[in-house]
Amino acid sequence: MPGLGWLLKKKKLFKDELEKQWPSSDKQWDWDMWMRLPTVRKNRECIIPGVSRTYHFGSKGLNMNLYFQEVYFKKHSIFNESNVALKDLDR
Repeated sequence: MPGLGWLLKKKKLFKDELEKQWPSSDKQWDWDMWMRLPTVRKNRECIIPGVSRTYHFGSKGLNMNLYFQEVYFKKHSIFNESNVALKDLDR
């Protein structure tokens, strides 16, 4: 279940499309679950790196418990190098 970090390529995508329909605080769901809805995703791809640059370390919360943390997240690798250059972003 990827979704620990999001990178939106174009400011226009957020400002012109997503911000207008962003779920308000009275909705009892997480924004990342909302982003996965077919009506929001619109067949856009989700790129999942082989080794993440984020790490999930919390074991309790609204959608988390110790079992899920231990079974799913604890064994994930993390890429710690900070000198990574992004290129070919406009392909």
